[in-house]
Amino acid sequence: FDRHGGLTWLDWNNEFYYSDGLPVQIVGHTRQEKPNKKGNSWGIDCTQTCYAIVKNGVPEFRFIK
Repeated sequence: FDRHGGLTWLDWNNEFYYSDGLPVQIVGHTRQEKPNKKGNSWGIDCTQTCYAIVKNGVPEFRFIK
Protein backbone atom coordinates (compact mmCIF):
# COMPACT_ATOMS: atom_id res chain seq x y z
CA PHE A 1 0.00 0.00 0.00
CA ASP A 2 1.08 3.57 -0.67
CA ARG A 3 1.52 5.91 2.29
CA HIS A 4 -0.51 8.67 0.58
CA GLY A 5 -3.53 8.86 -1.66
CA GLY A 6 -5.21 6.06 -3.51
CA LEU A 7 -7.60 5.38 -6.37
CA THR A 8 -10.27 7.79 -5.13
CA TRP A 9 -8.33 9.91 -2.67
CA LEU A 10 -5.49 12.37 -3.28
CA ASP A 11 -3.21 13.59 -0.49
CA TRP A 12 -3.31 17.41 -0.49
CA ASN A 13 0.18 17.82 0.99
CA ASN A 14 2.09 15.28 -1.09
CA GLU A 15 0.18 14.67 -4.33
CA PHE A 16 -1.92 17.74 -5.20
CA TYR A 17 -0.43 20.15 -7.72
CA TYR A 18 -2.32 23.11 -9.08
CA SER A 19 -2.36 24.40 -12.62
CA ASP A 20 -3.33 27.92 -13.65
CA GLY A 21 -5.43 26.45 -16.47
CA LEU A 22 -7.73 24.47 -14.17
CA PRO A 23 -10.83 25.81 -12.39
CA VAL A 24 -10.82 26.38 -8.64
CA GLN A 25 -10.95 23.16 -6.65
CA ILE A 26 -12.15 23.01 -3.05
CA VAL A 27 -11.35 19.67 -1.49
CA GLY A 28 -11.45 18.00 1.91
CA HIS A 29 -8.96 15.18 1.60
CA THR A 30 -6.17 15.81 4.10
CA ARG A 31 -6.44 16.92 7.72
CA GLN A 32 -4.94 20.29 8.57
CA GLU A 33 -5.52 22.98 11.20
CA LYS A 34 -6.81 25.71 8.85
CA PRO A 35 -7.80 26.11 5.18
CA ASN A 36 -4.75 25.78 2.95
CA LYS A 37 -4.40 27.42 -0.48
CA LYS A 38 -2.37 26.13 -3.44
CA GLY A 39 -2.66 28.30 -6.53
CA ASN A 40 -6.37 29.02 -6.86
CA SER A 41 -7.48 25.86 -5.03
CA TRP A 42 -8.20 25.16 -1.37
CA GLY A 43 -7.92 22.18 0.99
CA ILE A 44 -10.48 22.56 3.77
CA ASP A 45 -10.43 19.34 5.80
CA CYS A 46 -9.92 21.08 9.14
CA THR A 47 -10.80 18.02 11.22
CA GLN A 48 -14.47 18.77 10.56
CA THR A 49 -14.31 22.23 12.13
CA CYS A 50 -14.94 24.42 9.08
CA TYR A 51 -16.79 24.63 5.79
CA ALA A 52 -16.81 26.92 2.76
CA ILE A 53 -19.53 28.95 1.11
CA VAL A 54 -18.62 29.88 -2.46
CA LYS A 55 -20.10 33.00 -4.06
CA ASN A 56 -19.06 34.02 -7.55
CA GLY A 57 -16.10 31.66 -7.36
CA VAL A 58 -14.76 33.15 -4.11
CA PRO A 59 -14.77 30.86 -1.04
CA GLU A 60 -15.68 32.19 2.40
CA PHE A 61 -14.60 29.92 5.26
CA ARG A 62 -16.66 29.49 8.39
CA PHE A 63 -15.65 27.58 11.48
CA ILE A 64 -18.07 25.46 13.47
CA LYS A 65 -18.12 26.44 17.12
